[in-house]
Amino acid sequence: MPKGVYVRKPSDPAARFWSFVDKEGPVPEHRPELGQCWVWRGAPRSVGYGGFGPGGGGHTMLAHRYAWRLANGSPPDDIYVLHACDNRKCVRASHLFLGTALDNTRDMLAKGRGSNGERPLGDRNPAAKLTEAQATAVIGALELGTRGRRLAMCFGVTDSLVSRIKLRQTWGHLCSA
Repeated sequence: MPKGVYVRKPSDPAARFWSFVDKEGPVPEHRPELGQCWVWRGAPRSVGYGGFGPGGGGHTMLAHRYAWRLANGSPPDDIYVLHACDNRKCVRASHLFLGTALDNTRDMLAKGRGSNGERPLGDRNPAAKLTEAQATAVIGALELGTRGRRLAMCFGVTDSLVSRIKLRQTWGHLCSA
């Protein structure tokens, strides 16, 4: 484009939104029946999700949530728009579904991801200090009343880690409901 040439952005928010979408994205390996992802190429918002400002005033929303809104109307504020394709930048409405926060967590855990959406659970996580068998033993001993400090010494981990296991902040997928 020649220097000094100004291209006006579309004034229609939907047209502007679609100008940032690449409809030739990857096909999810675990769900090829979904077809290609439509990948958001605009500004990122948080943790790999796209962000889009449909109005003015600097307010942005998640791009995939806006895509859902265009296709199906606005979901309630307390309802999440989830990805069947597991591609955070995908905005293809047929790849999206609605769910609660609990549905989002269950979906994440079923797919073997941790709380940040990327980190593998358990001893598949390279930062894990315990094996799954050791973590199960810690959980069992805690349920029998063994003191956390004693378990930390026995397993060579910090009191803090044992406390996080007890509070189900880590290794929670092993704990009974």
